[in-house]
Amino acid sequence: MNIIRLYDRNDLRLEDKPGPDQQTGMLRLKTASVGICGSDKGQLVAVDPVIPCGRCEYCLEGKPNFHTSLAFTGSEDMDGGLQAYMNWPKSLLLPLPENFTPQEGAMPESLGSHSMPCVWGRSSQGWM
Repeated sequence: MNIIRLYDRNDLRLEDKPGPDQQTGMLRLKTASVGICGSDKGQLVAVDPVIPCGRCEYCLEGKPNFHTSLAFTGSEDMDGGLQAYMNWPKSLLLPLPENFTPQEGAMPESLGSHSMPCVWGRSSQGWM
């Protein structure tokens, strides 16, 4: 299958690699659309791109985003969504409404990642 990997700044490469093997607790997804920063019944899903450990104090308090060593799709040794198929934990898949397109489903992560600095900037000035 085709995959696009980022090796360095200005160094994206289209490569071929074997598809992912099925793993316990994971669903094999066919990528339909990706936002820059589907599932087993054909239902479109959004992927939470952060895999928390589930064991630390922050995770147990329901605040996994505060964890200092989260795994992110597309970082370290984990390939991102620019591939034909990928495995992802079932618990981190968010079913999309039937009237959503794959492109609409890919937007929330990109919008959230890029709008938070604006929110943080405004909140320090008392706008929020």
